[in-house]
Amino acid sequence: MKKITVKKMKLRGFWVISIPLLAILSLIYVFQVNAITNNAYNIANLQKETKKIAQNNEGLEVKITQQAYLPNATKIAENLLLEKINRIEYLNVAQGVAVAK
Repeated sequence: MKKITVKKMKLRGFWVISIPLLAILSLIYVFQVNAITNNAYNIANLQKETKKIAQNNEGLEVKITQQAYLPNATKIAENLLLEKINRIEYLNVAQGVAVAK
Protein backbone atom coordinates (compact mmCIF):
# COMPACT_ATOMS: atom_id res chain seq x y z
CA MET A 1 0.00 0.00 0.00
CA LYS A 2 1.11 3.48 -0.80
CA LYS A 3 1.72 5.81 1.98
CA ILE A 4 -0.04 9.18 1.61
CA THR A 5 1.63 11.89 3.53
CA VAL A 6 -0.08 14.85 5.10
CA LYS A 7 1.63 17.19 2.65
CA LYS A 8 0.21 15.29 -0.35
CA MET A 9 -3.25 15.29 1.22
CA LYS A 10 -3.12 19.05 1.70
CA LEU A 11 -1.98 19.52 -1.88
CA ARG A 12 -4.81 17.33 -3.18
CA GLY A 13 -7.30 19.21 -1.05
CA PHE A 14 -5.98 22.47 -2.45
CA TRP A 15 -6.48 21.30 -6.05
CA VAL A 16 -9.87 19.75 -5.31
CA ILE A 17 -11.10 23.08 -3.98
CA SER A 18 -9.19 25.38 -6.36
CA ILE A 19 -10.21 23.90 -9.71
CA PRO A 20 -14.00 23.96 -9.13
CA LEU A 21 -13.70 27.39 -7.53
CA LEU A 22 -11.76 28.68 -10.53
CA ALA A 23 -14.36 27.19 -12.90
CA ILE A 24 -17.22 28.81 -10.99
CA LEU A 25 -15.48 32.19 -10.90
CA SER A 26 -14.77 31.94 -14.64
CA LEU A 27 -18.44 31.26 -15.36
CA ILE A 28 -19.50 34.19 -13.20
CA TYR A 29 -17.02 36.40 -15.07
CA VAL A 30 -18.37 35.29 -18.47
CA PHE A 31 -21.96 35.98 -17.41
CA GLN A 32 -21.06 39.41 -16.04
CA VAL A 33 -19.18 40.39 -19.21
CA ASN A 34 -22.19 39.23 -21.24
CA ALA A 35 -24.54 41.32 -19.08
CA ILE A 36 -22.29 44.40 -19.41
CA THR A 37 -22.14 43.97 -23.19
CA ASN A 38 -25.92 43.66 -23.42
CA ASN A 39 -26.38 46.76 -21.27
CA ALA A 40 -23.93 48.76 -23.39
CA TYR A 41 -25.78 47.71 -26.55
CA ASN A 42 -29.12 48.71 -25.00
CA ILE A 43 -27.71 52.06 -23.88
CA ALA A 44 -26.41 52.78 -27.39
CA ASN A 45 -29.82 51.98 -28.88
CA LEU A 46 -31.59 54.14 -26.32
CA GLN A 47 -29.23 57.04 -27.03
CA LYS A 48 -30.00 56.77 -30.75
CA GLU A 49 -33.71 56.70 -29.98
CA THR A 50 -33.37 59.71 -27.67
CA LYS A 51 -31.56 61.63 -30.41
CA LYS A 52 -34.30 60.83 -32.93
CA ILE A 53 -36.99 61.91 -30.48
CA ALA A 54 -35.15 65.16 -29.74
CA GLN A 55 -34.87 65.92 -33.47
CA ASN A 56 -38.55 65.12 -33.91
CA ASN A 57 -39.40 67.46 -31.02
CA GLU A 58 -37.38 70.27 -32.62
CA GLY A 59 -39.28 69.79 -35.87
CA LEU A 60 -42.60 69.85 -34.03
CA GLU A 61 -41.62 73.00 -32.17
CA VAL A 62 -40.80 74.71 -35.48
CA LYS A 63 -44.17 73.65 -36.91
CA ILE A 64 -46.02 74.88 -33.83
CA THR A 65 -44.18 78.20 -33.98
CA GLN A 66 -44.98 78.62 -37.67
CA GLN A 67 -48.64 77.75 -37.19
CA ALA A 68 -48.95 80.13 -34.26
CA TYR A 69 -47.07 82.96 -36.00
CA LEU A 70 -48.65 83.03 -39.47
CA PRO A 71 -52.24 83.91 -38.42
CA ASN A 72 -50.88 86.54 -36.03
CA ALA A 73 -48.63 88.01 -38.74
CA THR A 74 -51.63 88.41 -41.04
CA LYS A 75 -53.62 90.17 -38.31
CA ILE A 76 -50.67 92.45 -37.48
CA ALA A 77 -50.24 93.35 -41.17
CA GLU A 78 -53.94 94.20 -41.43
CA ASN A 79 -53.76 96.35 -38.28
CA LEU A 80 -50.75 98.26 -39.70
CA LEU A 81 -52.71 98.88 -42.92
CA LEU A 82 -50.11 97.04 -44.98
CA GLU A 83 -51.13 95.75 -48.37
CA LYS A 84 -50.03 92.84 -50.51
CA ILE A 85 -47.35 93.54 -53.15
CA ASN A 86 -48.40 92.64 -56.67
CA ARG A 87 -45.30 93.54 -58.64
CA ILE A 88 -41.66 93.74 -57.53
CA GLU A 89 -39.19 96.09 -59.18
CA TYR A 90 -35.49 96.13 -58.44
CA LEU A 91 -33.11 99.08 -58.69
CA ASN A 92 -30.44 98.72 -61.34
CA VAL A 93 -27.06 100.06 -60.30
CA ALA A 94 -24.32 100.63 -62.87
CA GLN A 95 -21.55 98.10 -62.57
CA GLY A 96 -18.15 99.29 -61.50
CA VAL A 97 -19.49 102.36 -59.70
CA ALA A 98 -18.67 102.36 -56.04
CA VAL A 99 -20.64 105.49 -55.12
CA ALA A 100 -23.55 106.95 -57.07
CA LYS A 101 -24.10 110.73 -56.90
